[in-house]
Amino acid sequence: MSDWGLIDEYRIYLHAVVLGHGTPFFAAPVPLLRLVETQRFDGDVVRLTYVP
Repeated sequence: MSDWGLIDEYRIYLHAVVLGHGTPFFAAPVPLLRLVETQRFDGDVVRLTYVP
């Protein structure tokens, strides 16, 4: 979908947890993104907003 230019922005919500391993967020090559906004919520949640 990102190759077609149909995604205007990505909003990623991070919950701080240390596990020692994990799954990559993007299965395909990572698109070129620019961080445009961060917002912190109660409970140590952070929203990161990226645009292509």
